[in-house]
Amino acid sequence: MTEKLSITMPDRVAAAARAAAAAAGKPLSTWIAETIDRVTYADARRNDVALMEQHKLLDGDWAQQQAAAFRAARGARG
Repeated sequence: MTEKLSITMPDRVAAAARAAAAAAGKPLSTWIAETIDRVTYADARRNDVALMEQHKLLDGDWAQQQAAAFRAARGARG
């Protein structure tokens, strides 16, 4: 499912987004959607690890491994 949106951005940002989308061989809307998805996913991972640390949920080996996986994925994806 998709939703049509109208967004406003500075001219320089729009030009950079168009250039990046073209370089990736993707339509602008696809490139923007993928970029937003990647950034929000990275933010969610950071928040998950911070929440786990805040509530001292990283005591067990499994939790430590999950936090390490989140950190590694953050480095790889954003």
